[in-house]
Amino acid sequence: MTREIHRTIIRWDSPVARRRRRIGVALVLIAALTGAYYAGSQQALYYRLPYDDSSDALRTRAIALETQLAIDNQTLEQLRGELLISQGNIEELERELAFYRGVIAPEERITGVLLRPPALRATELPGVYAYELVVQQGTQTTVSGKRVYQGGLQVTILGQQDGQPEILPLESIDDALGTASIELSFRYFQRWQGQITLPPGFEPEEMSVEVVMTTPEKQSVDYNYRWEDLLKSDIPEDST
Repeated sequence: MTREIHRTIIRWDSPVARRRRRIGVALVLIAALTGAYYAGSQQALYYRLPYDDSSDALRTRAIALETQLAIDNQTLEQLRGELLISQGNIEELERELAFYRGVIAPEERITGVLLRPPALRATELPGVYAYELVVQQGTQTTVSGKRVYQGGLQVTILGQQDGQPEILPLESIDDALGTASIELSFRYFQRWQGQITLPPGFEPEEMSVEVVMTTPEKQSVDYNYRWEDLLKSDIPEDST
């Protein structure tokens, strides 16, 4: 029977050798990781996903729509303003048309000269009123249409001043007139517009208007109007 003999071989592993093996393993791992990273980056260059610029396009479209909306709103406001101005012009033209119709075809068939009812409007300032006076010839004929009418208007405001009766001539409360009265010189009609300022504490009651004509013939006519009735008349705010 053969007898097996076991041998034990003892190798001496120095610390320097162990250190070298460890350094070698580390270098191999570093080289493998570097190679893997390089290979992955190269593959990414070939298989890069396309850039999606849809979000930028939507953002640009949104900015364009906001700009267009702002322009449309501005244009709309401008058109509204122009429409209001046009409506105001139409209303003014309608008032002027009604005025000239009244001048051409007066309701009262009167020969000579007549005074249309004065128009009066209170302003935003206390005691300050805008007024309008119109004098015209009455029934027109072939002869009267060729005449020039000359004369003047005497206007006074009757009322109470601190409980006492008071009469105010128009020229004393209308700065545009000064000390002169309204002079008349027309063929068909004459229109006078102005503004009066009543003294503090004065309570107006009536307006008295005297038409005194000297040409082509002498004529004098008196008119009296209640102050409250005159305030109901229609006179445009921008007429003075």
